[in-house]
Amino acid sequence: MHKLGIAYNVFDGEELLDGSIMCVRPIADYIVAVVQTTSNHGQFYTGGYSECLRLCELGLIDEIAVVETNGSIPIKKEKAKRQIGADYCKKNGCTVMAHMDCDEYYHTDQYQTCYERFIASDFDGSACKMQTYYKRPTLKLWPPEEYYVPLFHRIDKSHAMIDHYPVYSDPTRRMHTTKFLPFSRSEIEMHHFSFVRNNIRRKLENSSARQNFNSRLDDHVQQWFNAEEGCVLDYFGHEKRLIECPNVFSINL
Repeated sequence: MHKLGIAYNVFDGEELLDGSIMCVRPIADYIVAVVQTTSNHGQFYTGGYSECLRLCELGLIDEIAVVETNGSIPIKKEKAKRQIGADYCKKNGCTVMAHMDCDEYYHTDQYQTCYERFIASDFDGSACKMQTYYKRPTLKLWPPEEYYVPLFHRIDKSHAMIDHYPVYSDPTRRMHTTKFLPFSRSEIEMHHFSFVRNNIRRKLENSSARQNFNSRLDDHVQQWFNAEEGCVLDYFGHEKRLIECPNVFSINL
């Protein structure tokens, strides 16, 4: 009997969290929110925690783990936080788990179909590609990034976070795998509303990838405010631009 656990990584971006959970709650057996009130860069903020309390009362989150990261560099803190989520899933009897963020959306039918394919197979790790949205839910990056996000992993034998992974992906979400399934974009895609925020400055100031743009943070904030269809964004490289798209998840931001 399989049991799917999902560990949400929460600091801010909570304005997207309830919609993200609604995508996967019909499939998940257990959802834990691993929450910080002080970011990996030392900024204090309780909005994410408050929203998790509300969603827990509604039954959308099963458990909240409040953590504070001390010392080390931000990416190592983030990996340690992910490991706590995996530990909670393991402790609660989950045999398969997925790491998720507040700004991560899936089509529920695709998520269920791919989960069923995964558990019926002998794969122990999987990942899918993503589509990134910018500024608002009706602007997306085109062409899509050729970048993976780790998806389902079996944790009955190992739930350790690792450095090396079969595909290029988020370095904080890589889990042990010996037989790996890369889902095609037509099977499932992660819709990443990473730059759709009520407060873009707070998102950029506290990103684990902040070192990539730290010296030009003000420029990136201004670029976000100025962004419209057809814009080419320095952050993603000159070969990508913004195009209009439907608001497929009815996000009201």
